[in-house]
Amino acid sequence: MVIIEKGIIVLVLGLTFPNLVSCDWFSSISHMEDLIEEETDLVASLSHYIDKQEAKIRHLKRFVKQFDDITMQNAVDYLSHPVNQFRLFKRLAFEWDVIQDTVKENTSTEFVEKLSTKRVNFPDEKDVVGSAQALMRLQDTYKLEIHQLARGNVNGVQAIQMLRPRDWYDVGRIAFEMKDYYHCASWMVALSLMNETLFQSFTKFDVLNHASFCSVQLGDIETAYNASLEMTLIEPSHERNNKNFQYYSEMMKKSDVNLGISSSHQPLSALNPDDLRHYEALCRDEGTNLVKLFLHKNEKALVVFKFYFQWFKELSNVRCSQLTLGAS
Repeated sequence: MVIIEKGIIVLVLGLTFPNLVSCDWFSSISHMEDLIEEETDLVASLSHYIDKQEAKIRHLKRFVKQFDDITMQNAVDYLSHPVNQFRLFKRLAFEWDVIQDTVKENTSTEFVEKLSTKRVNFPDEKDVVGSAQALMRLQDTYKLEIHQLARGNVNGVQAIQMLRPRDWYDVGRIAFEMKDYYHCASWMVALSLMNETLFQSFTKFDVLNHASFCSVQLGDIETAYNASLEMTLIEPSHERNNKNFQYYSEMMKKSDVNLGISSSHQPLSALNPDDLRHYEALCRDEGTNLVKLFLHKNEKALVVFKFYFQWFKELSNVRCSQLTLGAS
């Protein structure tokens, strides 16, 4: 296969987002291992903090446990015994001071300081947006179903982790902020089919609201209508949605209304549509005879392709005898 498995995302970005192919961007890719090591160190530090907290809780529980027997007796019976009197005085004079110190002890200082130091080299919001764009690019290039991509299956390459429902929502939101209504609608519609008990910090109404709005922007009245209908069942008194639902209902009565999400959208690529189709077909391994046509027409892509191909070949020991990278 032309696209080397370990380098799918990089190569897709390199050929379809030429402006991202820079020394800084490539350097960040080369330091991914460092980020993993940094995170592993943080996890170990956090585990140590949790151990300390659990030890503190166990100590406090043991202290509280001794009062189980005390509360079962009335005060007169309890104080009638000199041993109980001694224990009362001892607890109030000394032991509650120890408990106070235990509660006030800040075991988080070490972890917080380490996290603050490491955050300087962490990815930022722009990196997250770029990574979400890569997912959308892969979605288009390999014609992936969203649930397949979210489960970590990219053209047969399985990730260790899957996207959480919040990740689905954030990818849709990133597309929305970019005014990429096609990808926003597709991710939100897919998310709306998920069990809403899995949603955290967002609601099904939020998901349907995005799906409805973006579908209208695409001219897909049917999807907007269905989303708006479901929204009325969740919040019957929502004034704006009720007006939208009435409008969609009127539009659905017209014979020329568009039904279903259109597959035509502005691609996330600097390539022209014809070259993009050739490139995507090539990525799907639909024929290496398209390579020369694509590369000869895109000088910049040829340079990028050569660079990454050699890199991935060394990285993965890939053999690609059918592919000749030369201007002939």
